[in-house]
Amino acid sequence: MFNVHFIKQNITGNIIDEAKLKASIKAAQSERDRIDLLLSEYLDDTSISQSERAIDSRREVLWKLIEDLVIIFDMIDPLSHEIFKDLEPLELHKEGYKRLVACYKNSLERMQVIYKQDVIKIKP
Repeated sequence: MFNVHFIKQNITGNIIDEAKLKASIKAAQSERDRIDLLLSEYLDDTSISQSERAIDSRREVLWKLIEDLVIIFDMIDPLSHEIFKDLEPLELHKEGYKRLVACYKNSLERMQVIYKQDVIKIKP
């Protein structure tokens, strides 16, 4: 079941229209699903099916998402990518994209610092 707090955090603005509310909830739930998948792969979570087929399926989906994100980060108009084609209304997702790009840049910088410190043993 989805955490109500997570859904509330990810619904922006004062939404009165029921269709917009449903779209916002669906987007937040999809985001939560993707985060759960990513974390389960990263943490090697055993609560998700461990059959070889399930593992391969999750791995393929995860790598496809990673490939799409790499392309999206280099695009001039990232919201035109096919991964965003079914999102309505698009305005709701601009803020989420801005957060994603900021997170990516911060994480990339952090990974470079860790690489310098732990792998090549250079202090920044």
